[in-house]
Amino acid sequence: MRCFIAADVSEDTRNWIAATAAKAMPPGFRPVAPKNMHITLKFLGEISEKELEVCRLALDGCAVGGPISLRLHGGGAFNSVGRARVVYVSCESPELEKIASCIGKFTQGIGDERKFKGHLTVARASNVPSDASALVRALDSVDRTEAVKSVRIYESILTPNGPEYKVIYEKTL
Repeated sequence: MRCFIAADVSEDTRNWIAATAAKAMPPGFRPVAPKNMHITLKFLGEISEKELEVCRLALDGCAVGGPISLRLHGGGAFNSVGRARVVYVSCESPELEKIASCIGKFTQGIGDERKFKGHLTVARASNVPSDASALVRALDSVDRTEAVKSVRIYESILTPNGPEYKVIYEKTL
């Protein structure tokens, strides 16, 4: 199964960010559905049941200490604003970074090994990297703080209408 580990933000925040982005969505970009917005702590890819159990144990050992504060602020883009593939809202939380780092250590050799960069994906380029400067400017107005109360392992089911995410495991902070 294709999976990832993520933290969620409130439905209200996801809807507000989506509405803000919709006002400046450039041609050539697909918005992420608000229900699918999340902060990826680690992309796992295709994993076995044994690897899934390692991930569950990682969450049990790393996601501790109670709810944590998360600040969402400003827009950004991967590769660059002028040639963006992904447009996002920046997310800052030293506690979430520690959790992501801990999960990375427990799950070494499973999935993507890139260092955690807190972001909430808002849109993706449909085909080729494109200019997203107007969208990034609109997202610069985002500045919210909220509590993250759990982390989850999601299964990502790819469909012709886009991905569908199913919670496989949830660890309350």
